[in-house]
Amino acid sequence: MKREAKRLEKLLQKRTQLLRQLHSIGALIDGSLVVIHRATRPGTKKYPGYFLTYKPPRIHPGQPSKTKTLYVPVALVDEVRVWSEECAKVRFLIREISEIQRDIIRNHVAAKGVGK
Repeated sequence: MKREAKRLEKLLQKRTQLLRQLHSIGALIDGSLVVIHRATRPGTKKYPGYFLTYKPPRIHPGQPSKTKTLYVPVALVDEVRVWSEECAKVRFLIREISEIQRDIIRNHVAAKGVGK
């Protein structure tokens, strides 16, 4: 039982650490920044265009939403890239926290000595 209690304590400490990281996340945006090279006219040099692709929330339950594309001005590309990376960090942290929460649920009974 002592081993389970130590494991539970470590899980709680790790969860607290991840929650602190989650609180330190700044501005974010859900979506992917993509570059599409386009020419102004056929046969001319292609120039990069920056777009944010994302899926908006469903309007009607049971029906999938369509992917939307939003033009990103060149002046905002670096900032939007950082926002998108922050969103990826949040998703990763949420997965990690969820896994720890599942481990806490699994180890709760053994750590508390219930049912013995």
